[in-house]
Parts: sequence; C-alpha cells; structure tokens
Amino acid sequence: LKKQLSSQIRKLETEIDKLQKRKNALEQLFSEQLSMDDIVKNNKELKQIQELLEQRENEWLELSDQLEEL
Repeated sequence: LKKQLSSQIRKLETEIDKLQKRKNALEQLFSEQLSMDDIVKNNKELKQIQELLEQRENEWLELSDQLEEL
C-alpha cells in the first residue's frame, strides 16, 4: 500500500508541476498585447488549469496524509 500511495503521489507531483508551468506561461502571456479572442481563450484555459491544479493539490494532500498514517 505504501508503494502504491508513493507512486500516486509522485504522479500527482509531476502533474502539479506541469500544470504550474502552464499556468505560469499563461499568466506571462497576459503581460503581452493580445487580441480579445486570445485573452478570452487564455483566460478560460487559465481558469480550467487553476481548478485542476487545486483538485490535484487536494488529492496530493489526502494521499500524503494517508501515507503518514501508515
């Protein structure tokens, strides 16, 4: 069970890192001059990434707590 939890945690950490990098890249785009269409599109993607990032971070916390209890 410990190995399984550790593996899931590592996968989440990798996904969280990728999401964070994409979030940072999107935020950087907002400092550039964008068309209204690009602003809307990037804002929508940013919101989705933020929601997914929050979900993954919560999953990570839950799994970490489970691992500590073992």
